[in-house]
Amino acid sequence: MKKTLLAVLCAVAFALTGCTGVSMLNHNSINQTEVVLQKNNYKVVKTVEGTVTSTYVFGIGGYSETSLKDNAVNQMYRNADLKDGQAVININTTVSIYTVLGVYTEKSATAYGTVIQFVD
Repeated sequence: MKKTLLAVLCAVAFALTGCTGVSMLNHNSINQTEVVLQKNNYKVVKTVEGTVTSTYVFGIGGYSETSLKDNAVNQMYRNADLKDGQAVININTTVSIYTVLGVYTEKSATAYGTVIQFVD
């Protein structure tokens, strides 16, 4: 009886736990212009970020990981609200994965960047 109870408790504890993973990537595939910062002709204005989350059940649904990262970078650019003479530099993307027993998975991609303003 005690062995059965212990086995059931272990199974319930295992079923209620989730797993998480994080991946970081320097993502430059969406940049449309190249900015060369050789002189001290700019100032840092702010940092911006954009986050996108996708849900999968039994591995079905949501975006591919590449699309998830690209959408996070697009969201970051929308949040940047760039003005004339501004650019986003140092773009990094982080992907975190939360899963429960391989049945339910949630992937979140967050893109971070630095907004600079060119000055005379």
